[in-house]
Amino acid sequence: MAATTADKVARAALDAINSDVGLIRAVKYVSYRYRELTNDGKLRALRKMGEVVIPAVITTGTVTTTRDSNVVTGNAAAQAVWTSAVIGRYFRPTTSWYRIDNLVGGELRLDSTFAEDAVSAGSYKIVQRFAELPPEVRYLGTFVHTRFRRALQVQTAVEMDYNFPDRITVSSAGPQLVIDFGYADNGNRLIEVYPYSTESEIIHYVYWEVTPDLQIGDLLPYSVDEYALKEGVLIDLMRREAAKAARAGKVDEAAFWRNDYRAQETKWEKVKAQMLRADKGVDDITLILRNAGIDTTRSGVIKTAAEEVWARGNRP
Repeated sequence: MAATTADKVARAALDAINSDVGLIRAVKYVSYRYRELTNDGKLRALRKMGEVVIPAVITTGTVTTTRDSNVVTGNAAAQAVWTSAVIGRYFRPTTSWYRIDNLVGGELRLDSTFAEDAVSAGSYKIVQRFAELPPEVRYLGTFVHTRFRRALQVQTAVEMDYNFPDRITVSSAGPQLVIDFGYADNGNRLIEVYPYSTESEIIHYVYWEVTPDLQIGDLLPYSVDEYALKEGVLIDLMRREAAKAARAGKVDEAAFWRNDYRAQETKWEKVKAQMLRADKGVDDITLILRNAGIDTTRSGVIKTAAEEVWARGNRP
């Protein structure tokens, strides 16, 4: 079965009621109804797999801080590893995390003043607490720490602040939790993975991309049938006919179209449910592991040398 296009759906709807609405406007109706469908359910056609790299914690050297100052001075070893990449990350010498606003002449400048006892040649940690995902990411699915083939537990920001308010743990075992913080100031999705890792980590995740605005000639997914999406577009065309008749003082005609589009709304809800039931895919974790080249059918029985290595914890 060949995929249909947005303008084919629009033409089918226009022909169904002999509407004089222009093709460009009708395609906009198709785009609106397609977006409605993808809001009600997560279509496989919009499901993608992404990856995000979390840099390792920085602990090299020592630092000196002063209460009520936002300047952090590092020794030569610390300054040697501080680059512009640390801007936007978080610094903690003792208890609290402070966002790094700038790096000036080998000194860190914090967003807020240091509000703890002064530190002299003390240890410290710099971590990337938050990671921005690409702008096309809309809905989030499963996250997997592939180095350990471990699904991360998803928590809300409220749960994390209640369970781990200080976020002090840094571990070589890597992250176990992922927190969805919603959106950054620029509109990108924002996440945090915890505990913070002493090594750089790559996290694979499933997401659903932002629904595109359809134009003439744009292909629709194979799972979206022309006849089905047409049922939603008919609602918009009928509403327009009702409004046009009402403005012309044709009360009976307006009532006819109003009754028709109300009945059509009921039909559209059923058609949407059918399309979403038909659009089923594999589990998110299975999708990630398959794409990573990992055998998802493996049982708990050790059958190969590779499985023996993983069972002993000698992971790459």
